[in-house]
Amino acid sequence: MTLKNYPHKPLSKWLRSKNISVETFAELLGVTPVHINQILNLKRGMSKELIKKIYLITNIPLQDILYPNDKDFKNKAA
Repeated sequence: MTLKNYPHKPLSKWLRSKNISVETFAELLGVTPVHINQILNLKRGMSKELIKKIYLITNIPLQDILYPNDKDFKNKAA
């Protein structure tokens, strides 16, 4: 299965590294694949509950979940 590169780089990279489909990830989170696609394409925000679930499943740092492509934020936080 080939997974697409999405604008939300941290989630996209994690899905590819684990070879997990958008559909499977959505099922794990209890949301629809459309919802996950919108998040991956930076077209939809996330609730606190969903952010927590994503963090617990992926172990991606919260700042990368919340600010996936914000290099300025990451440089300031370092």
